[in-house]
Amino acid sequence: MGLGTILIRADASPEIGTGHAMRCLALAQAWSDQGGRAVFAMVESTSAIRERIAAEHFEVVEIAAAAGSSQDSESLRRYAEEQHASWIVLDGYRFDAEYHQGVREGPSKVLSIDDDGRCSEFGSDLILNQNVTASPAMYAGRAESRLLLGPRYALLRREFVVLRGHNRTIPPSAKSALVTLGGNTQVDVAQAVLAALAKTELPEMTVTFVVGGSSPFLNFVQPTTGCPRVTFARNPPNMAELMASADIAISASGSTCWELCFLGVPSLLIDVAPNQRPIARALDAGGYAIHAGAGGHVSEKKLSDQFRELAMSQELRGHLSERCLGLVDGRGARRVVSALRAEQLLFRRAVSSDAEILWIWSNEPDVRKASLSSNPIGWGEHQAWFRARFADPGSLILIAEEAGEPIGTVRLQAEEAAGARISLTVAPGARGLGLAARLIEEGMERAASVFGVGEVEALVKPWNHASRRSFENAGFRVASSPDSSGPSFIRYVRETLQAPAGNSVATAARRRA
Repeated sequence: MGLGTILIRADASPEIGTGHAMRCLALAQAWSDQGGRAVFAMVESTSAIRERIAAEHFEVVEIAAAAGSSQDSESLRRYAEEQHASWIVLDGYRFDAEYHQGVREGPSKVLSIDDDGRCSEFGSDLILNQNVTASPAMYAGRAESRLLLGPRYALLRREFVVLRGHNRTIPPSAKSALVTLGGNTQVDVAQAVLAALAKTELPEMTVTFVVGGSSPFLNFVQPTTGCPRVTFARNPPNMAELMASADIAISASGSTCWELCFLGVPSLLIDVAPNQRPIARALDAGGYAIHAGAGGHVSEKKLSDQFRELAMSQELRGHLSERCLGLVDGRGARRVVSALRAEQLLFRRAVSSDAEILWIWSNEPDVRKASLSSNPIGWGEHQAWFRARFADPGSLILIAEEAGEPIGTVRLQAEEAAGARISLTVAPGARGLGLAARLIEEGMERAASVFGVGEVEALVKPWNHASRRSFENAGFRVASSPDSSGPSFIRYVRETLQAPAGNSVATAARRRA
């Protein structure tokens, strides 16, 4: 199943840091893992970022224009058309409404990655805000944009995802710490952190101080006296392992927060940029981390006291770690890719040539097991069923296609008593990608627009937890559960747009599109 190409527009520099490019790298990895091609388009980059992207075998295209300019937008749109890009991904604060409008003049869909609600002013097919502060109210004016909000969509790179289930222990007192202040480690903030650490009087503590590959910090660092022992690591290739092995951390309040949360690292957060402050405060208020202050205004004494308290309190570290592990599950990039794929799906009514693929899907072992009747279906029996559905004005079979290839089907059957019944099948190669939600939504829209019914039901076997989650996440509620004397399935229902007065299945057949 060809996903096609995504074109990622993100920059990196000593001034703006590397966070935009690095989280987009996680998205590129997840897209590539599902068979797609990812290309980075950059005006500004650093040698460290270029080397990292090249190591992942992703192409980098240089745009010769001022970042955020009309020339930048036009070059990006033109390249997207040349490469037949399915999606353009925009991640950065230089892309204004005019930039978005210029990009959207091409055929590619647009995903905007946002942090503070500014994309509420722009036109995008999808808006991703992975922060704990994200809410639908921030994008109230963007009814045409689908929203992916919150840390469940946090973009984590493979090096972190492979550590899912990492067994974190909470020792009586912390012995190892990690300091990471972003790709552009600011000299004044780093010096304040070092001075605070020197006052902690924790002689057994070891600290790994990570410095961004493009930061000039190590050229200006002043020797410090006291404890703990500090080792500097410039642009380390094993960042996930360093986090996993650290008992506590001091971190900037950017995208690194979600990596630390995923690994359950109790952390002190410093907002090194104004847009990071709401995130740090929200994580502090929610009991996920401790907000230590803002940038160069961090109090050395306060930070020293907070660090010592966190290091010495097993209870506090345990609480923070447990809260973090429940916030980020590491599947965010995969969810975003599923959303991109779902937006690309095209739906058409089934035709006679679809009979064979529907028969093959119906007899697939997992499908038969999940069906109300688990008996295999013969070809003759299937043909008779298929012809009957075509002749029935109360029946509709939709085929979902991705890049011209069938990946699933949605079936609607009008019921006088129940409104309409929905059932769906996802092709074996497309399962587990979150596409069922898109099939359900299309079915709900057709139930209202084609049949004009006000309620849709789904019948699911109790053990079929994947289908149950799909329907429950789509807003279906349990109407009845199986018992010893009744059917062996759960009946789910969901209301749709109410049918006009006097509408019926017979008239619905004449309204098909």
